[in-house]
Amino acid sequence: HGVGNSGDNSNPTNHSLSNKNPRHTTRNVTVSIYNASNALAASVSSTITYSSASGSFIGTVYVPNLQQNEYIVRILSPLHLRRLVDGIQTLNPNTTHALPAVSLIAGDADSNNVLNILDYNLLIDCYSDLAAATVTCTPEKKLTTDFNDDSFVNQVDYNLFLREIIVQNGN
Repeated sequence: HGVGNSGDNSNPTNHSLSNKNPRHTTRNVTVSIYNASNALAASVSSTITYSSASGSFIGTVYVPNLQQNEYIVRILSPLHLRRLVDGIQTLNPNTTHALPAVSLIAGDADSNNVLNILDYNLLIDCYSDLAAATVTCTPEKKLTTDFNDDSFVNQVDYNLFLREIIVQNGN
């Protein structure tokens, strides 16, 4: 997702171009937990915090009233596609569970859980390397198209978007 030690989903181990100093070190997440029938058992919002030591976002999410069972877990954070956590998770009430790391797919500027021409158009409105961004680039649009969270909407965000669109398997 272009921040810290994540690289992108086309090449997750190459993080040489990832932003190591994100502007927003805390992020909102929504954790959705589904039972064996794929029915929503719980959905909670929380925050995750960037750890410069690990180069990733980490956090704890408290899920009240969850019965012991096997579940499917999906994570969603703004500007990213919803992503399935690998494997079936056996969760117990009042117990802390470490879930496998999830690499979110960046680029969902319009928050519709798909990367498409609408996200691209928002990105292009705010893109500026040598020339200034278009007059239609609002501060909110700039925030939603700065995919690597470095305060600029430039070739790094453009390349990240193109690399992420080819692996967009958010679910």
